Amino acid sequence: MVINIDTELQKYKMEDCFIIEYDQNIDVILSKIKKSNEVEIYAKPILLLNKYEVNIEPYYANSVDKVIDNEYFENEEYKKDTIITQINSKINLLKHQKTDDSEIAFKILRYIYSREERLYPFMSIKNKYGYSYPKIDHMLDKNSNKLFEAFDFLVEQRLLEAIFFDRCHFCPECYSAFLNFKEVCPKCYSVDINSEPLIHHFECAYVGLEHEFKHGNKLICPKCDKELFHIGVDYDKPSFVYTCNKCHYEFQEALVQGNCFNCRSIYDVDNLIKRDIYEYELTVLSENSALFGFQNMFSNILETNLEILTPKIFKRYIEIELNRIKRYKKSVSTLVSINLSDVRNIYKDANDLQTIKQIFMQIADVIKNFLRSTDIITSFNDIMYGVLLVETSIEGAKTATSRLKKEIEELIEFNIQKSYKIDINLKEIKAEDKLEELMEFFE
Repeated sequence: MVINIDTELQKYKMEDCFIIEYDQNIDVILSKIKKSNEVEIYAKPILLLNKYEVNIEPYYANSVDKVIDNEYFENEEYKKDTIITQINSKINLLKHQKTDDSEIAFKILRYIYSREERLYPFMSIKNKYGYSYPKIDHMLDKNSNKLFEAFDFLVEQRLLEAIFFDRCHFCPECYSAFLNFKEVCPKCYSVDINSEPLIHHFECAYVGLEHEFKHGNKLICPKCDKELFHIGVDYDKPSFVYTCNKCHYEFQEALVQGNCFNCRSIYDVDNLIKRDIYEYELTVLSENSALFGFQNMFSNILETNLEILTPKIFKRYIEIELNRIKRYKKSVSTLVSINLSDVRNIYKDANDLQTIKQIFMQIADVIKNFLRSTDIITSFNDIMYGVLLVETSIEGAKTATSRLKKEIEELIEFNIQKSYKIDINLKEIKAEDKLEELMEFFE
């Protein structure tokens, strides 16, 4: 079936692909598909039917997975097309996972994973940035700057690799790449300026403006009256002198400004935003995050700020502590399990990636301040952490962890105005305990 602007997409989730015609509604239809938060819809293969065999605008040809003709469509060749079957096999893996696909960075990652191909930038006037990524453009509102934020986040989390493609300048006001670069007078900023080259006569060393040397079609030195024939042999042109026709100021270096076609703002070229444009491809970490979400962002931030041990080494420290307590019978230490499962909801409750990162960094700081230099911490998975509080009684641990729980819950509520629950449990290490039983506490 050919999809149009009135089609109820939910009814066709089980189809092999979406087929759309090349007409004036193409942008609306692509947005309708790509803005869905269901991977079976936004990642589904899209075929563009060139029914009347017209010249398709390259931007739209790059927005879909394949351009097809009437014969392909009528013979239903898409049912055995390897491109379609490969994409759908990936979607089948993705759709069975319990994930929240409302976050644009996550959608982009899953979409690229479903294609397993590099995402290429496309030069286009349809996007104010000058470059766009047609296959994912319609996931966002037109000209949204969240696209670059999402890419920066995914690269920072090592979920995408950025390959340099080009470098652009953007308006600091509206981020448009459509700028008119012009030379202006550094005194009155007028664009009504003329430039004239300086001429340096090698033989007599005289330097003057070109009009001083001109005599008809000849160049005659005004100092020694000799004719100049060959540039590089008799003379050179070392620089230019500018004259402003408005204020009559003379200068050798014009000021270069960028005038934005979008918002009409004018900035010196040094104040324009410079940004590199990249191609993007998956990394070795991409598949796990595409399938299960990227809650590992918090783990990455913790690992950067704290010395998190592996569970194996953590277990060894507990064994040493247990043996010490058995030997001296006076020492007390406490195990702490920190369950941050509710933190997963931050990805859908926070407004943007910067807020998410800020919250995680704040939580990492709270945990860092909670730990002493003698305490040991490990990560069992993305939401479960274990801590060994050395020489700390159960009462002392309750006081410290109660403060930890309160600070984490309060900072999250402050940032996103919503209550979260942090589960913290304690177990005092006793001489009669067995190592395996102590490790079971974290399960």
